[in-house]
Parts: sequence; C-alpha cells; structure tokens
Amino acid sequence: MKFNLHLKFALVIVLLLGFYSQVFCWDCHFIYLKLVSNALQAGYPLLGEKVHYSALEPFLEKNSSEIRKRLKEFYTWKNKVYPYQQWILTDDGKAALDSTAALTPAQFKLLLGVQEMAFNSITPPELFTEAFGTIVANPATELPFSTWLCCFSDEPDWGMDLYLFNGDPRYGTIPFGDPQKYSSQSAFHQDYNNESFVMYKLMPSLKQSMAFLRFTIFTEMAGIALKSGDLFWAARFLGNSLHYQQDVIVPYHSRVFPNFSFGTAWAYLTASDKEKFIREKTQLLANHQFLYETLVCETLFGRLQCIESVMPDCHGIIMSAANCPQPPAGIGKYLDEFNQSSEKAYYHANAVDTMICDVFPAKLTSDPGYDPGLDQSFDIFEYFNPQIPDYSEKEKKFLLEFRSDLTDTLTATTKLVAGFLSATAKSIQ
Repeated sequence: MKFNLHLKFALVIVLLLGFYSQVFCWDCHFIYLKLVSNALQAGYPLLGEKVHYSALEPFLEKNSSEIRKRLKEFYTWKNKVYPYQQWILTDDGKAALDSTAALTPAQFKLLLGVQEMAFNSITPPELFTEAFGTIVANPATELPFSTWLCCFSDEPDWGMDLYLFNGDPRYGTIPFGDPQKYSSQSAFHQDYNNESFVMYKLMPSLKQSMAFLRFTIFTEMAGIALKSGDLFWAARFLGNSLHYQQDVIVPYHSRVFPNFSFGTAWAYLTASDKEKFIREKTQLLANHQFLYETLVCETLFGRLQCIESVMPDCHGIIMSAANCPQPPAGIGKYLDEFNQSSEKAYYHANAVDTMICDVFPAKLTSDPGYDPGLDQSFDIFEYFNPQIPDYSEKEKKFLLEFRSDLTDTLTATTKLVAGFLSATAKSIQ
C-alpha cells in the first residue's frame, strides 16, 4: 500500500506539472491535410472548390433546428459512453436546447463545451502563412475548400480548449495538466484510454480523456454544415475534428509514461529528493517529445529530405485509405478509426521514446537541466545531419518510427476526409 501511495503521488505530480506544456503537440496539422488534399483532389472536386469566408451567425440561423437535434443525440450518447462529471449540460445549456429561437454564438459555444473566444478569429501558425499566405477573416476572402480545411486543422490549438477547469460550470476538477497553463487543454487533446490496469489504479482520472468527444461533436457539426451547403463551416468543423484525431496518433499523447517500468518506480522510491526526481523525469520526457516532433516537422517541410524520398509510397497509402468502406450512420460513426489510431500510438510510444534516446546525445535526452524548447539558439540539425557519427544508422532508426506514425496519420486523415465527403456530398447534389 505504501508503494502504491508513493507512486500515485509521483504520477499526480507529473501530470499536474503539465507534462507536455512546452512542446509542439504535433504542431502544424495542416501539413498532413495538404498531402491528403493534393492526392485526393482529382477524385473529390469539392476540395478545389472556391469558398467564401462566412460568419457563424448565418450558419446558426439556418441550421439551429438540426443542430439542436444533433446536440441532444450527442449528449444522450455521451452520458452512456462517458460516465464522468465533465462537459456537463448546464441549465443554461438545457434552456438553449429547448428554445425554438435561432441559437446565438454564445449558446452554441456553451453547448460545444468550448471557450467563448472560439471561432472569433483566424490565427494559423507562422508556417501555414509561409505556405499559403495570410488569411483575412472577411466576406471578400475566397479560398479553396482544401485550404480552409488545412487552416482549421490547427484551430483547436488556438485557445478554444484552454482554461476550462477554472470554475466553468460545465467542467469539474481537471483530470490531468495544470488548469492555469497551456496544458489545461490536455484532457481534450490526449487520449489515455489504452493505459494499463496499473496506471488506471494509480491515476483513475486518466480515463477522463475527452479527445474522442471533441472529435465526435465536430464531425457531427461538419456534417450538418456540408448538408446545408455551408462549405466554409463544413471545412472549419471538419478541420477541427481532424485535429483531435491526429493528436491521438502522437505516441506521447496516447501513452502517459513511455517506457515506464518498475525500475523507474524503484528509482523514485529510493530517491532522497522525490520532488526533484519527478521534476527531472518530467523534463526529460518533455525533451524527448520536443525532439521527436521537431524532427517530424522538419522532415515534413522537406528540410531533412523531400517527403517523396522519405515516403515514396505516400500517394499510394492515401489512395488505398480513400477506398475503405464507409462507416454506418449514427453518433460516433467514425470512432472505430479514432480508437484504432490511439491504440496504435499507445503501443508505438515505447519504440519512439527508445529511438529518441538512441539517436540524440545524452545532453538532449538525459540532462534534466537543459530544455531545448526554451533554448532560442537550439538547432536540431546541429545534432542530426550527415556529418555526425553514425548518421546513416540514426537516420534509419528515426525514419522507421516516423514512417509508421506518418502512415497512421495519413491513413486516418484520408479515411475521414474521403469517407466524410463521399457520404455527405450526395445529399447536396
């Protein structure tokens, strides 16, 4: 019992410190959507169709009845599959669902469980602007459906899920992360539904991950928008949904403690300064994720080598995934793929973490006093380039794990985009 209490305390400290608060979090989701959209555009002309920017109010005025119907179905389903006191339907929410007037933006955001500032602006990452140019949010802005889709695949990281556990009546105690920091959004962007019995015993709140709920409701809203002919909000909601799906494919987002062992537990129990041990372990794991995601991002942008050489079968993977059978109708119809993605990431996390420790020097992977994410002069190519010893072998190790994650990301993204457009576009025609 004493062992369990000590270890439980350790895990709580790790999680409350905001495990991944300073890292990329699979930054620049738009890159995956760009690859998929380019490959699919010939078979799905809607991806190339020009779409004007549109405010939220017209979408709500036109679709309030259908939105209410779908939200009622969602909350009924949610209460069956998620028995925790999070994302609660408040009295104000119930009143909004029972009203016959058009939903206001505030009511809609209340029911979606997001921050009041959600959808108020368009602030894509700098790398998106470099690739697509600056986007101005006004009715004169007209862009291809695929460009909007790429843009909004990063939107859930713009603040809609931040600080929701600071007295918001829809939410209870934060399951993991720090309610005052960026990691306050962790419960919506990480999926710990494949953890071991031991982990759940030590930290039951890991089961309160809500990424699959966000994924589900945004997919439903995208379906309503597409069926009503509102292509802007279809792209926006579908991009949001894809964000959550792609997030859980990140190995560090689906396994709370890669390579956790009883040796780790024993080291903690025998440490003279246990809080220092936890701080250091947390920093090292954060450094590992930072290194992996930085290298992934550089690879996707072709700075390591062109994506065609890294993944010569990239186009074939996308086209194969596009031909998969359509899911059945109903709330949560795309969850099988979501859950499979998360499970694969969970089992892949140990290999990724081991690879990072093999590829990079101890200064980056074993020194808790150094944080590359805070080092303004940090350049990953100082440690990963053809001039370093054994580069060829290290590159092979990285690409082996990267290709696995990229394949899963492209497959899951394609299945949702192709399946969604195929299943719902028919009702527009």
